Amino acid sequence: MGRGRSQLRRSHSACAECPPLFPAVPRETPVDRERGTRDPCCRPPSPDNVLLPDELEEGPDDGAEPTAEPPAEPTISLKELTDQIQAVMQRLDERGQAATKLLLEKAQYYLQ
Repeated sequence: MGRGRSQLRRSHSACAECPPLFPAVPRETPVDRERGTRDPCCRPPSPDNVLLPDELEEGPDDGAEPTAEPPAEPTISLKELTDQIQAVMQRLDERGQAATKLLLEKAQYYLQ
């Protein structure tokens, strides 16, 4: 049995510290995060408050830097790669045009 849209939304009462998002909305009205509440419990954390993994916090002097492997030699020429990309783009364009045509035909059928 499916849940109604209202059951899927997380809501809460607005906190007393934050002004209401819309002045006409009473403070006690639940506001969900999709609507953009000012309540700090629904805002994403500040980038300053996000903890980084230990390996990202280490500076260059904290440990030995791993040596990077040199980039591999290309196995395909630029022209071959360009040709492959153009072929894929052509197929996508053809599929997009066919899908558009089908949708237009269905829309015309239902509008009659």
